[in-house]
Amino acid sequence: DGARAPPLVLLHGYGSGTGIYYAALPPLAEAWPGSVYALDSPGCGLSSRPRWTSGVQECSVSAAEDWWIERLEGWRETMGIENFVLCGHSIGGYMAVACVPRPL
Repeated sequence: DGARAPPLVLLHGYGSGTGIYYAALPPLAEAWPGSVYALDSPGCGLSSRPRWTSGVQECSVSAAEDWWIERLEGWRETMGIENFVLCGHSIGGYMAVACVPRPL
């Protein structure tokens, strides 16, 4: 049932935006049993450009990942989505993997 299927969330690669999925969205939306979303990463495409405050040289990888994941989490909460499936291209794929909970 499509109403119970988790949404599919597409994350684009570096230096692009959701337009990279223009040809794939119609067949994905037809085949996927739930909703399909293509998101622009922070600072890309039509997204907002939140200020980066963590520095460059002194920023840890986990701090950079967390900054991005917090924005994805904010979108998820705003949309009222409990679970979803992530599909990413290039750095979008990296960020999809970075969203997997880390062991404490």
